[in-house]
Amino acid sequence: MTTRTLCLAAVLAPLALLLSACKTFDEGSDQEVVVQSFPSGASVMLDGEEVGTTPVTLELPRKVTHRIVLEKPGYKATDATIAPVQNEAGQGMVKFGLLDETGYYYDLDPNPVQVQMVPDVLPPTRGPDAYAEMTAIIADVDQKRMRGEISPVEHKYMVEKVVEFYSK
Repeated sequence: MTTRTLCLAAVLAPLALLLSACKTFDEGSDQEVVVQSFPSGASVMLDGEEVGTTPVTLELPRKVTHRIVLEKPGYKATDATIAPVQNEAGQGMVKFGLLDETGYYYDLDPNPVQVQMVPDVLPPTRGPDAYAEMTAIIADVDQKRMRGEISPVEHKYMVEKVVEFYSK
């Protein structure tokens, strides 16, 4: 290596380190957040980008509010917000310096994020003949199970949600 290359590396390495630290100061250090759904296997969108399927563990900056959208065929899309909340370390403390800058006094909440998916077969409201509607929806769910579109666990869950909806 030449002297010029070594000098350039000596200048650029600390600069890169300094610039990468700016993100930590702006958004806070990362925290693991677990996203779970029932049924599992829902695609997870984080702030508009797909990041995996449930269950999934995400590394998210602590000082930023995040929006999560879960989607799964046969279920209504569901969203959740994860926001920074003051943790026990931040109670009654004057916050300044490096700990404050990196988000030490905050945790993302909720964690874990647990979502009960809502079957898309449920109507917005009940009609005049609730029993006939419920019977037709359950027959539709039965057909989905027979075609292999949903698992036995999902079938049971959907039927329970339909009965719960119509028994209110």
